[in-house]
Amino acid sequence: MTRTGSSACCSQRASAQSRFVYNWGLAESKRQYEITGKRPRLGELKAQLVVLKQSEAPWLYEISAHIGQSALKDLNAAFDRFFQGAERRGSKVGLSALQAQG
Repeated sequence: MTRTGSSACCSQRASAQSRFVYNWGLAESKRQYEITGKRPRLGELKAQLVVLKQSEAPWLYEISAHIGQSALKDLNAAFDRFFQGAERRGSKVGLSALQAQG
């Protein structure tokens, strides 16, 4: 299916918003983990997202709120899978540092 016109534009903006919120949630989770040793829960991230929308990123209101919430749910599921897998392997769990490619 090929999208044209406003449909394609809306789809691209929704994808960009989803990517932004996921990456913001990941960065915020790493930041809070470094400070407290715990990652924020889904509800806390959703509340922080509302504050982010109101202050630094009002453009996130241009697309449905469900897009951002879904991105945070996906991030939460990824964290859950990561920590469950590490527990099964018996390895120490923690967030890794970003690595440069090359």
